[in-house]
Amino acid sequence: MLHVFLVLAEAGAGAWVNSAALLADAGRNLGSGAGLGLAWWCGRPVLRPGRGRYPYGFNRLPFQVSLYTALGLCALLGFLLPATVDHLRHPQPVNGLLVGLLAGAGLLLHTATATLLVRGQQPRGNGRRGYQYLFTDALVSLGVMLGGALLYFAGWQRVDAFLAVGLLGVIAFGGWGLLSPGRLLRPRALDVNTEEVRAFLLGQPGVREVNKLRIWAINPLDTALSVHLVRARGDDSAFKEYLQEALRQEFNISQSTVQLEHETYSPDSPGGGY
Repeated sequence: MLHVFLVLAEAGAGAWVNSAALLADAGRNLGSGAGLGLAWWCGRPVLRPGRGRYPYGFNRLPFQVSLYTALGLCALLGFLLPATVDHLRHPQPVNGLLVGLLAGAGLLLHTATATLLVRGQQPRGNGRRGYQYLFTDALVSLGVMLGGALLYFAGWQRVDAFLAVGLLGVIAFGGWGLLSPGRLLRPRALDVNTEEVRAFLLGQPGVREVNKLRIWAINPLDTALSVHLVRARGDDSAFKEYLQEALRQEFNISQSTVQLEHETYSPDSPGGGY
C-alpha cells in the first residue's frame, strides 16, 4: 500500500512541479511494484499439481508474467519518452527540494521492504530475486535524491531531464531483460552445472554411458532433468528412486525423468558385455 502511495505522490508532484524525473521515477516504481506483485500472486498457483486441461500445472506462469510486465514497461516508455524529450529541449524550473524528498522517501521504503524480505525468507528463488530488485530500486532512488540535491543547491535545471533519461534507461533495461529469449523460452538452468551432473551420473553403479542429458528451468524455483542411461541390468525401479532422490539432494533438481537402456551382449565388443 505504501508503494502505491509513493507512486501516486511522485506522479502528482511530477505533474505539479513539471518534473520529468519524478514522473519517470513514478513509472519505474509502478513497473517494479507491478512486477513484484504479479510474481507474488503467481507463486501459489505454480505449486499446484497439474491435471485436466493443464497436465503440467502452471509452471510457465512466471514466464507469462514476465512477458506481460515487459509489455507494460514498453507502453510506459512510450508514454514517458515524449515528455522527457520535451524537457531536454526546453528545460524549465523544477523544485529540487520536492524531488529530493520524494526520492528519499522511496529510498527508505525500498530499503525497509528489502530488509524485511531478507529477514522473513531464505535467500533463494523468488525471495532472493525480490529483495535484489528492491535493493536496486533503493540505489536508483538514491541517485534521484542526489540529483534533487543538485537541483536545489546548484540550480542545474537540466539535471531533471538527465535524471529522467537515466530512469527511462533503467526501465528499458528491465523490460529487455524480461523479453529476452532465455527467459521466455525454456531456458537452461543457470544454477546447475551440466558437466558436474554428467560426471555424477557416470559415477553411479553400473552406468556406462550418459545420453540425451537435458536440464532446464521449469520456473524460478524448480529444475527438471531428462536423461538416457546405458546401464547393466539390475533392479531398475530401486535405482531410479535412488537416483531421483540423489539428484534432488545434490543439485536441487526437483523433477527428473530417467530412461534406462540395458547393455546387450555383442561378440564384436571387447570383453563381451551384458
